[in-house]
Amino acid sequence: LKMQFRLQKAELKQALSNVSKSVAIKSSIKALEGVLITISQGQATLTAYDLLEGITTVISSEGMDEGKFILQPRLLIAIIAKLPTEDINFMVEENAMTI
Repeated sequence: LKMQFRLQKAELKQALSNVSKSVAIKSSIKALEGVLITISQGQATLTAYDLLEGITTVISSEGMDEGKFILQPRLLIAIIAKLPTEDINFMVEENAMTI
């Protein structure tokens, strides 16, 4: 898996804030402690689910690549809050992400 895409900081921050309400705090299923981000056809779909409720938010993205991955929302919110630019470039390769 290798993909590059760009998201707007304000949209991403709001979307993460919305979906993180359904992230499981502690779970034996580690995937429930993160947000699934799916990049496809000019959209980023963020989904969180804690086995009781799920929340999905869709925002626009730039880039031709498609794929999906899971991230910890609190960590990503903390990182993007410190970035000075409004457009954030991401590159995902294997098990690593560059912001």
